Amino acid sequence: MRIERSDVGNTATWKIGDGGPRVLLVHGFRGDHHGLLGVAGAMPEARFVIPDLPGFGKTPAFAKVSNLDAYGEWLGEFLDQAGDFDAVLAHSFGTLVLSNALNRGMKARKVLLQNPITTNPRHGLIAKAADLYYELGSDEKSNLLRSQLVVRAMSMALTTAYRPGLRRFIHKQHSNYFSTFDNNQSLYEAYQAASSSNVLDYVAGLPKALRIVAGERDVVAPLSGQKKLAELTSAPLKVIPKTGHLTHYEKPADVAAELALLLEN
Repeated sequence: MRIERSDVGNTATWKIGDGGPRVLLVHGFRGDHHGLLGVAGAMPEARFVIPDLPGFGKTPAFAKVSNLDAYGEWLGEFLDQAGDFDAVLAHSFGTLVLSNALNRGMKARKVLLQNPITTNPRHGLIAKAADLYYELGSDEKSNLLRSQLVVRAMSMALTTAYRPGLRRFIHKQHSNYFSTFDNNQSLYEAYQAASSSNVLDYVAGLPKALRIVAGERDVVAPLSGQKKLAELTSAPLKVIPKTGHLTHYEKPADVAAELALLLEN
């Protein structure tokens, strides 16, 4: 599929596909547009628009603090400038950004939440270690947040695929794009934003045309929270077996199939 850069305002934006329904893709924390290319590639019958979130990839960080309200306001303004979409798919931290924007009045006909954040991540030793890691790395003189050793450890912890070739691909994706953030302070603030809330806090603003995709082995967004979200919204929940938080890398065709069902109904 042909991909071209076509910025919307100050937001670095990529467009894929030439016809069919128009879909907005919102990536997760520390990623950029590359992470969701597999989902787009599995659906050649649609057109996709993928922005880099502020502070990530090629989009500069906010001049103000990078909190969840700032991201929600940005997404609403992006939609106003980019035009209408038939559906919006958001992954991980992107589900928080989208949910905040919807509660601020942004309109979306159909929404697919992929590995939505539905639990509070600030519990347990791992969360405390992550808090310390981002706090220590927030100093602009520090190289800690760009450490390839830490990135590889994270990638290994999140990858559930057994196929060696796929594991190598995922690790390379994280190595290449997980450290393309703007600056240490904005990343630290974005981490706090990602840890400040969960999608269950924004249920009232979610549309009726909603679907949820979860990974059976997701340690970032455990299945219990996904089931709670599905119960509260009456949305269909697709649990992809033997996968974790990286469904966009490990099972992109399965995610695309759920998006196709959303667009059809």
